[in-house]
Amino acid sequence: MKKGIPPVFVFMLLFQFVAASSIVGWVETPGKIEIPGYSIEIKDISLVDGSAYVKYSTPEGSYSQFLKIGQNLSVGELSFKIHQIIVGEKGHAYVSLEYPYLLEGETIRFGNYSLSLLSVNNNAVRIKLTKNNESREYTSKDVQYDNLQVKLTPYPKIFSGYLKKGETFTFYSHSITFKEALIENVSGKYKNVVKLLIDKSEYDIPVGDTIEAGMFVISTKELIGAEYVEMEVHLKGAYVNVYLTSQFEKTLKEKESMQVGPYLIVPEYILPSRAYVSIKNLCGKVLSEGFLSPGSHSKALTYRGIEVGVLNVTYASEPKTAKLIVFVTDPSIIAMKELVPEVEISPMIPSKIVQFDEVPLKIVLKNKDHVDLKNVRIFYTPSPWVELVGDNVVYVPKIEAGSSYDASFLIRVNRYGKVALGNIRIVAETSSGFSCNEDGTIEFSPILVTANVEKAVVKYDVDISAPINSTIAPFDTLIRIQNKGNVKVPVLLRIPISKFAVLNAESFTLNGSNMERLINLPPNQTAEFNIRIFPLESTNLTLRAYVVFDGEIIGGAEEKVKFFQEKPQEEVQDQNGEREPQIIYVNKTVPVYVNKTIEVPVEVPYTPLKSKILFSSAGFLLGAAAIILLAWIKAQRE
Repeated sequence: MKKGIPPVFVFMLLFQFVAASSIVGWVETPGKIEIPGYSIEIKDISLVDGSAYVKYSTPEGSYSQFLKIGQNLSVGELSFKIHQIIVGEKGHAYVSLEYPYLLEGETIRFGNYSLSLLSVNNNAVRIKLTKNNESREYTSKDVQYDNLQVKLTPYPKIFSGYLKKGETFTFYSHSITFKEALIENVSGKYKNVVKLLIDKSEYDIPVGDTIEAGMFVISTKELIGAEYVEMEVHLKGAYVNVYLTSQFEKTLKEKESMQVGPYLIVPEYILPSRAYVSIKNLCGKVLSEGFLSPGSHSKALTYRGIEVGVLNVTYASEPKTAKLIVFVTDPSIIAMKELVPEVEISPMIPSKIVQFDEVPLKIVLKNKDHVDLKNVRIFYTPSPWVELVGDNVVYVPKIEAGSSYDASFLIRVNRYGKVALGNIRIVAETSSGFSCNEDGTIEFSPILVTANVEKAVVKYDVDISAPINSTIAPFDTLIRIQNKGNVKVPVLLRIPISKFAVLNAESFTLNGSNMERLINLPPNQTAEFNIRIFPLESTNLTLRAYVVFDGEIIGGAEEKVKFFQEKPQEEVQDQNGEREPQIIYVNKTVPVYVNKTIEVPVEVPYTPLKSKILFSSAGFLLGAAAIILLAWIKAQRE
């Protein structure tokens, strides 16, 4: 025995560890919750404001009252509140009930469930959970069973510290009082004994011993003089927190579906404060539909064994979503899901999509059923701003059970930003025993595919390489273009024809006074074109080339060519005498684009022609053939 208590221990006087147990979640109405000594029953719900008619019983008697949503009902050591009501053919209430604890051997009941605390000590806990006539036992502190989640704090410490003589420690309606300290002679040995009054019974506990006293397990640690006793008190029970969740609760985007048994639940449209929801069969046929609004008191959409409510909607940000909850009022419909195929549809969007570029949209179908899926058709309906390159349907003879199939559609997106790419719809033969349509097929609810699309930058560099100075004679020209943008898209290379003709231009076409051809280069790639220019006048020449996209010039270049006259060779005297001028006939035909009409009297022998001469400024293509006379009359002396 110590004679005094150090000041540092003063704060530990009557220091208690107290926590509450709870039951939180959705219960069907009418419904009842039972705690040892108490019961609370929701008898009826008002369709006007959601207020509930509640009947409750205590050890003192039975009572009833109307309870509004959010209003607290305190009954002895219990606190009960209804937070939300969803009303369909039946009602469902989101409730919270706080109660003190569950002792060893006691049971609580709620809806179709019951929980019994079979045993507890400082090392272990054992509980039994029952739903209807099925029971399971658990030894874990954290249990998941059906729609229940149970968290246990077994054998909790509710007091640790010093209790002064004459003072009382209170735990809910129970109490422990330190009456006095005694010295007793036990078998010739003196022991310090603490006398405690627990509720209405007295217990003598030697210092250093541990006893069970009713609902408490008490350990006396030390006696300080005759005025203070240090002790620990444990509860021979547990704090039990039960969470009742819905089996079907999910946040969905517009047109996205959730399967519940043989039904598909779909938020068709999401508005700022409500959602238009449909219940469909697995073929996509609407069975029930209507507007649903979230709130503390709301209505449910019902159809043969299920009730659907909306918990909240998100409209301000993309994607718009609705959180739906489905209550199954007829459990037999859940077994019907085994009769229909279960298919997982996953769009695989490329990590980067650039406006105007062609990209593959991949759709992965996984057959999660236990039987093969046959004669599957995958339909893709693009949005108006999406071009589909190829067919919009893929046919698959069979997708084996547990396997996947990848379908691909080639698309071109003409918008940028957050873009809806279109809808994917799946039609297949149903598995044995279930058929929705007359032709024995099932249609899965369509899903909307969206993607972030990068804005296209269409830009080309153009370069012209030609001699700066030249005689009036044919010369070669190189035109080089490079895609400097971020997208591969068809563009038009345009070369205006003026004061010259063009040879070897078979890859171009004539359009008015321009030569043109389509180019389709990936980003950063280059293309080169060699053409031969035939000047038609002696004045200086300007060569131009442009790249055009969607009617706009996105790149261009020009090059000036100056002509000079060679010194007449007649002025050069040849020692060997003077030669007579000669006419040189050029018997070669080449394609030529000409931007003016030339009248040249020529006299040539008949020769078969190999190609054509095109005259652009004349406005038409001279079809047959011609021979260009290139004759220089020269007088040279040797």
